[in-house]
Amino acid sequence: MSYDVEYKQGDVDTVGFVLSDDDGAIDLTDKTVTYVMKDLQTGDVRYEISCTLGGTVNGIYYSAAQGGGTVPFSGTETTTSGQFKSEFVVTGTNFVRHIPSGNNYKSIMIWEKV
Repeated sequence: MSYDVEYKQGDVDTVGFVLSDDDGAIDLTDKTVTYVMKDLQTGDVRYEISCTLGGTVNGIYYSAAQGGGTVPFSGTETTTSGQFKSEFVVTGTNFVRHIPSGNNYKSIMIWEKV
C-alpha cells in the first residue's frame, strides 16, 4: 500500500503544501490552517498541528495568497506507530473548510523504529 506521508517513530520534519480546489489555489491570507491527524480505526483526533502560512514545495515558494503553507511535524506527532488519516482544516471569519473535501483523507503511516 502507498501512503501520502510516511515517517518512522520520532521523526521531525517540515512539509510544504499548496491547498487548492476546483477553482484553483485557496487564498489562505488571514486564515488559520490546522493539520488534523485521526486514528484510522476509531476516527478519534490524535493530533492537531498548527500550520505556518507560506511554504516551499518542490523548490518553489508559495505565499499564503497562493495557498502555500507548511506542516511542522515534531517528535510528538510521530510518537505512535500505525496508520492515520488526515485533513487540513482552514478557518476564517465565518468560514471553515476541510481539504480534501467530502469523505476523503490523506493517509499517513508512522513506521515502528528499530
